[in-house]
Parts: sequence; structure tokens; C-alpha cells
Amino acid sequence: MFHALTVITPLIVIFTAAYLTKRAHLLSSKDGSVLLKVCYYLGLPTILFQSVLNVTIDTSLLFLLLLAPIVMIVTLGALYFLRATYLKHVARKTYGSLLIGSVIMNTVFLIPFVERAYGPEGLARLALVDA
Repeated sequence: MFHALTVITPLIVIFTAAYLTKRAHLLSSKDGSVLLKVCYYLGLPTILFQSVLNVTIDTSLLFLLLLAPIVMIVTLGALYFLRATYLKHVARKTYGSLLIGSVIMNTVFLIPFVERAYGPEGLARLALVDA
């Protein structure tokens, strides 16, 4: 438990500092979008590339490549079942939005947490799931 706290504490401090700078009006919403773009387009690819290069990926991890399609197929199957039973009265456009939204897996915002908690090996595994 203590190890988990020591790993996650720097992220909590960064989020708290960002929140306090916004509350103190040192940063605006426009500044936040610029910082997000810099992190997204420059920082994250660098971290992912370095993590994947430094970790040995063997054949036992290849099942991670199949994990995302399996989750999507199971989710779609469950939604088709729900449509036939409980979601009969939902409008077609709403149901379409539900279908599309349920299979989108945006894991990019997990990257800092996974990297901090599990290191480069965990990040390489996340990259395999997200591939």
C-alpha cells in the first residue's frame, strides 16, 4: 500500500499544482489546451517509443494484441442483446451513438499513470493493447 502511494503521489502533486494555478488565475483555459497539445504531440510519443525500445517483448505478450478486439466484440455482442431486449424504444441515432461510443478505447490519458505505476514494461504492454 505504501509503495503505491509513493508511486502515485507525484501525479497527485502535479494535478494539485495545476488546479491551484488555474484557481489563482495564473493559467487560463487557452494555456491548458496549448500545454496539452505539447504533452500529447511531443511528450507521449517520446515516452512510448523509449519504453517500447527498452523492454523485451516476447511471444507470451502477443495475446495483448488480441485483447482490444476481443473487448470490442464482447461489448458489441452485449449491446446487440440489450437492443433486442431492453433498448427497443431507444431512437436509432441514439443507439448508433451508443454503439460507436462503446467500442472507442482512448487509452492515451492512461499513459502517465501506467508509466508511473508500472514503469517502461507496463507502458510497453499498454502500447500493445492500444496498437
